[in-house]
Amino acid sequence: MLPEWWTAFLVLGKFLVYLGMMGVMGSSATLLLLKGSKQRVAFKAHKSWQLVTLNYSFRLSVVGFFASVAGFFLQTGYMAEKGLAGMFSPFMVEMMWHSQVGTIAAIRSAIFVLFALLTWFLLQKLKRDQSLVSFKLLLTSTAMFSLPLAFTFSLTGHASQFVTLGEIQIFIHSLIGLTWVGSLYPLITACRLLNHSELAFVMKRYGNIAIVLVFILVTVGVVMLIQLLSSPSTLIFTEYGLAFLSKLFAVALMLTLAAGHKLFWVPRLPKDQNVRFKLLKSIKFEFIIGLFILSLTALLTTALSPNL
Repeated sequence: MLPEWWTAFLVLGKFLVYLGMMGVMGSSATLLLLKGSKQRVAFKAHKSWQLVTLNYSFRLSVVGFFASVAGFFLQTGYMAEKGLAGMFSPFMVEMMWHSQVGTIAAIRSAIFVLFALLTWFLLQKLKRDQSLVSFKLLLTSTAMFSLPLAFTFSLTGHASQFVTLGEIQIFIHSLIGLTWVGSLYPLITACRLLNHSELAFVMKRYGNIAIVLVFILVTVGVVMLIQLLSSPSTLIFTEYGLAFLSKLFAVALMLTLAAGHKLFWVPRLPKDQNVRFKLLKSIKFEFIIGLFILSLTALLTTALSPNL
């Protein structure tokens, strides 16, 4: 048996992969919120927002790539049960490469590399030219990279316990969840860079879209929970259940904050300039909770099992 710190590295590696995914899924999608705005966005502010957001997604995609590669070798060493030597055993590496672990690592690594190259190119273009990244390109890149990344979740973790319908559920759940958390940092930068009218436009549109997506996210999550747990007592009397309850509490807290943004802070944005800073603090707190949820998800899908 390998020491517990090996499992800790596996959890950390998966968390870092999640960071890469949220950077890919949440960045371009958030920049699309300004499409159709009837207000004239200050070019400098809009360009700065695109630069900061694309830089954020570029850095996280690089993190996701290295985490995916490292995660493959960590899982290889875990299966070999020979520590560091087992990570690079030619026999074990070849065996794992031809398994689902290798397939997932290859797909994710390729997507992270391609997305990093695209964002690097767009960053250089933004710095050099007096023009913005087109909304059409942002939409295309969002779909092209986010959907395959979300699909990889149907090949791993507890999704293996589900039938085809369950694979669709986990695809939807991971896509919406990671996009939600990944969109929060761009919103934080929007609070700093956009004027009040444009910020109000972005936040209002974000809230309207989020209502539908979060409803789907919660519904799918509840269905998956029922499928995973053998009985309600599992939530209370197992480590998996307690960790899941912690995740549910954190999600409820995020939902409460999001509702406060939509119902209380955003309507006051055009009239009260001080609301911007209160909204900024609230979104920062929501972002921290989102990262906590991702860390719990990494733990639940790596070190804990609903059947134990």
